[in-house]
Amino acid sequence: MGERKGPVVRLLVAVALLASIAGVGCGSEPLDLTADQARGLILQQFPEADPIVISVTVEEQRASAQTEFNGEIVDFLFAADEAGWLLEGVEHKGQVYFIEDLEYISRSMVLMNDLAIALASYYEDHGSYPVGEGPQAREVMVPDYLAEDTDVEDAWGNRFTYFSEDGEDYTMVSFGPDREAGTLDDLILHSGEFISPEENGQG
Repeated sequence: MGERKGPVVRLLVAVALLASIAGVGCGSEPLDLTADQARGLILQQFPEADPIVISVTVEEQRASAQTEFNGEIVDFLFAADEAGWLLEGVEHKGQVYFIEDLEYISRSMVLMNDLAIALASYYEDHGSYPVGEGPQAREVMVPDYLAEDTDVEDAWGNRFTYFSEDGEDYTMVSFGPDREAGTLDDLILHSGEFISPEENGQG
């Protein structure tokens, strides 16, 4: 069997929007958000990005800016308050990710990547991944590859699911913000690489 590379983390666009998004006022009149102002707010968070704001829609105290960002079309979401417009979250492929969601997604993916590194080490030593489901796999990983107190829950407090039928590959899943299995906000790690729910046959 060919040499396996270490975990390859292909971050989802939602996580590329970083957990560090925070409310930033633009100082404009609350109900007048222009494309330039929306772009300015985005650039305050992502100074190295080159967002192209395609259109801005304003409805009362909310606004969205359809934007080309890192090769994807996403909608940045804004809310108005006394200080001006605040960057509130993002919508991508029908899923809305607010600040807390983005923080939790980022934390969960870091935890999953840590587990993937341990699984890669196990694979190097044994020529296969642990076979079975979560508890069985964890049992053979402790203590040589995982500390007894290693966190196996996502940021929402749900246990990651793990399954490998033959040790050739594995799938690890966090149920994501809605905490439900099989939905489009699941975080899916397949043999060290994050894949989309669509690639996993969901949606």
